[in-house]
Parts: sequence; structure tokens; C-alpha cells
Amino acid sequence: MNTILIEPTYIILIAYLNGILSYILGVEKLKILSYIYPFNMLEKRKIFRLKIGHNLLLNNIPVGTYIHNINFIPFNLPCYVRASGSYAQIISKNSQFTFIRLKSNEIRMVYNSCKATIGKLKIKKINYLKVKAGNMRWIGRKPKTRGLGKNATDHPHGGGMR
Repeated sequence: MNTILIEPTYIILIAYLNGILSYILGVEKLKILSYIYPFNMLEKRKIFRLKIGHNLLLNNIPVGTYIHNINFIPFNLPCYVRASGSYAQIISKNSQFTFIRLKSNEIRMVYNSCKATIGKLKIKKINYLKVKAGNMRWIGRKPKTRGLGKNATDHPHGGGMR
């Protein structure tokens, strides 16, 4: 069982029962001090709770559920739907495959023995709005000038005709 300790925008710090700290992808509607069961504990006890943040086999997730962090090859690392604010939805199932609709409306066929995490990923919050160049200077970002655009005395690449 894992407990969520810190909940920033996109990555969540969790604590295992044995005291080890780890980071996972942040899921919407997941709160601090809520419990997430790891995949191996759910498999041992044959508990298939449809709780946000649980990592289950696609075979055990019902049609219409939003998922993320999907592995398309069984027993491999997850490689799809890991970006901020992204999600996929299970459309249909048959005996061997699950059909998933990605956020781009692309439909993928995935083995039922692959794993996915339930829920949509959080969106990174951007704290500033760029309206003009002066706003970026107020934040502390300096402008970048190419060496070619400078004089020969200011930069080794500067000067000359183009």
C-alpha cells in the first residue's frame, strides 16, 4: 500500500509501507494521504478495485474507463499516454485485444495482458502569460542574441557579409 505525501502539479511523491519514497505520475482527483495499491498486491489478493491511481491489467478494466501510462507490449515498461494532461479511453474488448482511443482520436489495439493506470493525468500549471517581451524580462529571462547578429568585436562569429 502506498500513501501520497506531496502533490505538486504533475509528479506525486508516494511512500511505501516499508518507508521507501518514490515518484509516480500525477492523476487528477487524487488527494494527499490517499492510498494506492500496487499491481502485485492487487494481483495476489485478486482485488480489482476501480480506484483512480490503481495499475491494473486491461482485462480487468471496464469499457469506457479513462486510463494513462499504458504499455503496449506485455511485461514491458509503459510508454504511451504519459504526457501532462493526456488520457486514453477503452472503447471495446474481445478475447485477446483491447481497443483504446487516444486523445488524438487514434484507435490502438493492445493485448489484454498489458497494464494501464486508471485516471487522467494532471495538467501542468503555467504561472505566467506572455503578452509582450517586457513580461519575460520581469520574470528574469534575458533575451538571447545570436553570435552572427553581433559585431566582429563582440563575438567570434560576428561581422561580415551574409
